[in-house]
Amino acid sequence: MKITDTHVHSNWSSDSTISMINATKEAPFKNVSCLAFTDHVDIGYPSSSSAILAVPLYLHQITLLQKTSSVCIMKGIEVGVTQNNIDETQRLLDRFAIDFIIASCHADDHVAFCEKNAFNTYKEKLIDVYLKQIFFIVSSLRSYHTLAHMDYITRYHPISNEEFLQYREHIDQIFHVLIERNKALEINTKGLNSNQNECLLLALVKRFGQLGGKWVTYGSDAHQANNIGRHYEKAKSILLKAGFSSFALPVKEDEWIYCEE
Repeated sequence: MKITDTHVHSNWSSDSTISMINATKEAPFKNVSCLAFTDHVDIGYPSSSSAILAVPLYLHQITLLQKTSSVCIMKGIEVGVTQNNIDETQRLLDRFAIDFIIASCHADDHVAFCEKNAFNTYKEKLIDVYLKQIFFIVSSLRSYHTLAHMDYITRYHPISNEEFLQYREHIDQIFHVLIERNKALEINTKGLNSNQNECLLLALVKRFGQLGGKWVTYGSDAHQANNIGRHYEKAKSILLKAGFSSFALPVKEDEWIYCEE
């Protein structure tokens, strides 16, 4: 079994310490034959912990690794999008040739959703605010391939699956945009050490398929070497139970193929 992991971080992200070369050395031990480095660009992120990439140098380092590594490496990026940064984010994406772009909802223009302050700020409106922010991202950002970790806020706040899924109208609106624009939904396995998150992801991916979604990507969201390829079997089980046969990989912005395993 060969795995394509399209969500891997390196020490180009402020919350990761692994070097790119060590990541590529570790990948074969996890049966990962292809990976995308997708380091963070969160312009104006409401926290001092997220730096903006020196994108030309970052992409140049990937180019050098592509020439020497036995692992297939894609040039990727993960953009955290808000109303205030979307124009600057899109201009950045327009400047560079990037193989795989992840659209993420990490924050709005006031608070990071992973912080306790998000719950204190929005209280019972948190899910509503979060899903409306995702809808803004997927419908307003022009360049991206997949929507990452839709279950993000449930990892950090006391939100049950039932509470999250009550917002079916918001969820469906997001999925309709992804489907109309031929984008993918990511199974992000960072939260799959929890049965709750596994059940939530299954419900979301299944609904995506019911509405006509075609493409699902696999991402470990690894920030350490030993997390590359993590929980792939759980992700594949979710994929199959939701009615999909294989994970997908973009060949162009709006063209996809199924990963060979």
